[in-house]
Amino acid sequence: MRHIAEAAESWIAPIAARALAAGLGERIGHELHAMLAAHRASPSGNVWRNRAGGQPGFVFNPSAYLDEAGGFDFAALGHDVQLAVTALTLAAPPSTGCGWVLPISICSWRGWGWLTTRRRRGIWR
Repeated sequence: MRHIAEAAESWIAPIAARALAAGLGERIGHELHAMLAAHRASPSGNVWRNRAGGQPGFVFNPSAYLDEAGGFDFAALGHDVQLAVTALTLAAPPSTGCGWVLPISICSWRGWGWLTTRRRRGIWR
C-alpha cells in the first residue's frame, strides 16, 4: 500500500510543474503536501485521479484551523483557500473566455456549507 504523500504526488507534481512554468514559484507543491498532511483540506476525486472531466473542488476541515486556545485561524484558512483555487486553476484551466463555478466545500459541525467562486475572463469574484 502506498503512503498518502506518494499518492498525492501523482496530482501535486503536475500542478507544481504548471506553477513553475507559469512563474508562480516552487512552493505550491510543498504547500499542498503540508495542507494535506495537516488534514486541513483535500481535493475532490477528479483532482486525485488527474481527470479533466467533472467539476474539480476541495473539501476543507474547519476543526484543523483551531489553535490550542480554541481560536480560529482565519488567516491560515484564507491562505489555504487561495492555494486551493490556484491549484484547481492549474489542474483544470478553464477554456479562454468561459466562466465556470469552482466548488469549495467546508465541512462543519452544522453540516455542509458551500463557498462558491466564479471566474470570468481571468478575474476571481
